[in-house]
Amino acid sequence: MWTEGKYADNKQLKCYIECMYSTLNFIDNDGEFVKDKMVESVEKVTTEMIDVCNDKAKNIEERCEKVYQFDACMLKYFES
Repeated sequence: MWTEGKYADNKQLKCYIECMYSTLNFIDNDGEFVKDKMVESVEKVTTEMIDVCNDKAKNIEERCEKVYQFDACMLKYFES
């Protein structure tokens, strides 16, 4: 899935990704992405990348969907 740059569109996957982000402290209890933590933990991630993807996901209220859309956006930076 990640190696192919494709995600299945299902609730279980979306919530699994949200769980990973929560466990890694990449998203806080208020549903805000923690830029500093991501930048220090993930090689090649920049605040600019996070800002672009956060803008795409910021208006999504459902937490699993929000993280899923954010992560799908971030994945595009690593396709090549």
